[in-house]
Amino acid sequence: MADICDQYFAAYKASDYEAVSAFFHPDFEFSDPAFPDLKGKRAKAMFHMFCTNAAKTKMVVTSSPAEAIPGQDGKFKVEYTCDYVFGVRKVHNPITAVLEVRDGKILRQVDTFDLKAWAKQALGFLVGTVMGALGILPGVVHKRADERLKEWCDKNEEFKE
Repeated sequence: MADICDQYFAAYKASDYEAVSAFFHPDFEFSDPAFPDLKGKRAKAMFHMFCTNAAKTKMVVTSSPAEAIPGQDGKFKVEYTCDYVFGVRKVHNPITAVLEVRDGKILRQVDTFDLKAWAKQALGFLVGTVMGALGILPGVVHKRADERLKEWCDKNEEFKE
């Protein structure tokens, strides 16, 4: 099943949404520090947004081979990086993904990364540092990410709710 994860990341590296989405389980869920608790159409829409905008944001994804997580049947860990331009700022984001495979498809993907480090790059050192120190960073990032995703869904018929 690790090969499913590796093929999935190969499709993501190629920004090929059709190939990426072919790996999604019908009940696919995604979560990370910016987009927590996405399910169904919204989870798929996020990947559609990222893949479609990959050239514009100069997104480059690199990943290590998937490794089975001992004692957790069907769960795999993938270390990957996502380099891209956020607005006008370059971002280098190291990410750890835990993928759960069921019935030959990706049922759940949970990504973890350092939100404060990301914010210092994406929002600027001063803004990212201050927002992190004040404890408002997660709420602000979640709100803005949710707004961006909602706008994307509203513009793309297949993701309208």
